[in-house]
Amino acid sequence: MRTLIAYATKTGAAKECAEMLAEKIGDCTLFDLEGGAPHIDDYDFIIVGTGIRAGRAYKPFKDFLEKNNKTLLSKRRAFYICGVRVKDYRDEINNNISKELRDAAVVVKGFGGKPVLKKAVDQSWMLVDEVNAFAQTIKGLS
Repeated sequence: MRTLIAYATKTGAAKECAEMLAEKIGDCTLFDLEGGAPHIDDYDFIIVGTGIRAGRAYKPFKDFLEKNNKTLLSKRRAFYICGVRVKDYRDEINNNISKELRDAAVVVKGFGGKPVLKKAVDQSWMLVDEVNAFAQTIKGLS
C-alpha cells in the first residue's frame, strides 16, 4: 500500500509525528505542505497532519484539503493534529476538517503539541500512545 504522510508545521510537532508514524507504518513518503502539494493520485492511503494554533489549522493544511477534496474523498485517509491544547481534540478536528472528509476517515487523532514559549528538548509533549494506536490502525489495513 503506497502511503503518503503530508503535514503542515510551524514548531516541528507535526513533522516529528509524521516521522514517527512513517517509522511505525513503514514504506511511507513524507511531504511538508509548506513546499507545495504532492501528487496524491499516486498513493493508496493519505495521512494529513497539521499543527493547531488558537484553534486553527495551518494554512498549507487547509489549502491542501480544499484543493484535493474530491480526490481525498475517493482515497483511504486519516488525519492528525498537534497542539498544546488538543488532548480533547474533537473541537479542533470538527472546526478544521470538513464533515465529509472526517466521517469516512480510517482514523482521526490528536497527538499533543510542543509548548510554544519554551523549547521542547524531547518528545515528552507527544501523546505517544495515540501515535502508536493511529499507526497500528493503518498497519492493520495492509
